[in-house]
Amino acid sequence: VRGYLPLFHGWAERMTALIRQLLDFARPRALMTAPVNVTSLANRVCELVATIARKGTVTLNPPPFDASLRVEADDGQLTQVLANLVVNAIQATPPSGEVTIAARVVDQVPPSYVGGAEQSWMAVEVRDTGSGMDEVTRLRVFEPFYTTKEVGDGTGLGLSVSWGIVREHGGWIDIASAPGAGSTFTVYLPRGNA
Repeated sequence: VRGYLPLFHGWAERMTALIRQLLDFARPRALMTAPVNVTSLANRVCELVATIARKGTVTLNPPPFDASLRVEADDGQLTQVLANLVVNAIQATPPSGEVTIAARVVDQVPPSYVGGAEQSWMAVEVRDTGSGMDEVTRLRVFEPFYTTKEVGDGTGLGLSVSWGIVREHGGWIDIASAPGAGSTFTVYLPRGNA
């Protein structure tokens, strides 16, 4: 029986994580918004996932602090989004690769499913030096339960939950990727009154 305890413990942790993701997906929490500095948030996320990056020998490059880069958002939910994107980027990046987070303000017209005229958005980019995605994968990554990871390594819910959170904030996530060229996930958030 003793030999099975570590195995059972590992499965129990995976089941707990899966149940948590299913609950996040099925029952989104109400937004608790306040001014959030996205460069500070990105640096906190890098600290949270530093062990994963070290294990994969991937270098994390957080953005420099900029007091002006703020949005009105739910800090906890935005942390979850950025952590999902950064962990996925680390997992897609080969040893000695890099994951870079950048933030900037952009003026642009949102996609038609978001609607509205040109306005200022906070754009938070997560760029990796991984193998990139083909067009079929790029178009499907936000579908619930879609994953390119090995069985047991992912549920296919992280990006779906992230998409829902960003849409709940009035924004969207864009992807630029090509096979062999890495990927860039850009989260666009309305600047609000932050």
